[in-house]
Amino acid sequence: MSPHNVTATLERQNLPILQIALLASSLVVCAVGIVSSIAQSTPDNSAEERKFESTIPEHVPLKVKIKNEQSFKDMKNKNWARELEIEIKNTGNKPIYFMYMVIFLPDMIVNGNPSGFQVTFGRKDLFRVTTPVQPDDVPILPGESITLKIPGSQVSSYEKLRDEEKRPDPKKVEFDLQLINFGDGSGLRGTDGHLFPARRKP
Repeated sequence: MSPHNVTATLERQNLPILQIALLASSLVVCAVGIVSSIAQSTPDNSAEERKFESTIPEHVPLKVKIKNEQSFKDMKNKNWARELEIEIKNTGNKPIYFMYMVIFLPDMIVNGNPSGFQVTFGRKDLFRVTTPVQPDDVPILPGESITLKIPGSQVSSYEKLRDEEKRPDPKKVEFDLQLINFGDGSGLRGTDGHLFPARRKP
């Protein structure tokens, strides 16, 4: 399953949060699986740089940048996923209590679908915007920034299968929005960042 479709699928199934977390974890392991029949030899990437692209729409109140850009760009760096740090700034006027993002690898096709990593900020229960905010939920306040890293278990799965199947590291990485929870019963969802629940017409 493509990481782009994970959010909608989980919402439709109305799964408990623990099941959502476990399912998301298993999807990542499947996403980075490489079938030996399509294994390829690693090309010479010494003259290339890895590219990072944020696909987050302009109206979404986030500013994204890589903190360790040189390490990320180096195609000879086999630890790029382990070292990747993505800084996200809240440029809006509301606190952000939960974020769900996908680090998408469009040129790593597995069973017909691109693979990727899933990263989150905040308490997992806040995947649903109807979940009440608790006093110990610490948001990203307007103007503040946080740094996201790929969870170690996902990195280990990716590196193990990449090395076993002799797959090249990706030349391009996309950073896609899946969900933002503002903690007031509203949020943004999908790669287009549409508001939900949608405002009713008068």
